[in-house]
Amino acid sequence: MNGILNNKICEYLKENIDRISANYDHIDKEPVVLDRLNYIFEKNSEVRETSVDTSLKTLANQISTSNLLSCCLFTLACSVYSDKDIEGIFPKQWITFEGKPDPKMVFGCAITQLCSFSISIVELAEKGLDNAARVVLRSFIELSWQTIILLYFRDDLKRYVVPEEQEEVNRVWWELFGRGKIQKKLSLIEENLGFEPESLQKYKKYRKDVYQFFSESVHHSSINSLVSSLIGDFEEDKFQWKPLGGAGIRSDATLFTLTLSGLYFLDMFFVIVQDYHGTDIADLTEHYYKDCMVFRDCLWGIVENLYEF
Repeated sequence: MNGILNNKICEYLKENIDRISANYDHIDKEPVVLDRLNYIFEKNSEVRETSVDTSLKTLANQISTSNLLSCCLFTLACSVYSDKDIEGIFPKQWITFEGKPDPKMVFGCAITQLCSFSISIVELAEKGLDNAARVVLRSFIELSWQTIILLYFRDDLKRYVVPEEQEEVNRVWWELFGRGKIQKKLSLIEENLGFEPESLQKYKKYRKDVYQFFSESVHHSSINSLVSSLIGDFEEDKFQWKPLGGAGIRSDATLFTLTLSGLYFLDMFFVIVQDYHGTDIADLTEHYYKDCMVFRDCLWGIVENLYEF
């Protein structure tokens, strides 16, 4: 919040704030002055700066892993969206024989969005805006699950890309993903890919926990509005009301959930592309794909041994 940047708006405030303030003298005789606006802007800047300093010290592990995830998604997006005239991960005829729409565009844009969401979540958490970060996290998780489904079910993908009018887009989306269909399709994919029963149970529990996690952040129940407005201290077991937000302990879970959700997406992406669709990565000339796989494996190694770092 950088204050009032438009010079014409500044002039309007200077010329009219006294006049408008007089309309409310029956409430308080003291005039409202521009300095009060500046105080709020300055206070916000202080909170953001303090939050970043605190976050970088107390959330270093989770910020590091989340940033590494963003790098994975960036390199994958670059690989998928590649504008080079080569047969990459998705040949031009991967969706239709005519090559329209271009699968590089469809999946490249989806993964680009995931990368942007990931970066945004970290930025918001660092600056002490955790509940906003959780709202974006819901979009990240939902889009990652949707992309996995479209990657696996070719018929769903063909239906997904057809509509052009917004009303038709909404109808098709609901038919493909509405009312619990995402969870059912993900379970079916995991079963068809031949995961061990132990892994299937783990994934099922993960999705249930994650769904509960992000649903609470966007459904503005009384208890969630209360909890989301209180900032938990990193060292003391207490919560404080802070209308401008601030770095708090809840961001640890936010960033950890982001990292695990991103790793689930990457794992499923590689398994589906390589094992299910039979893409031979040894034949790919797009080096970003290898970068992503190496970064992903490093990220798993760090997450599984996070207590050592």
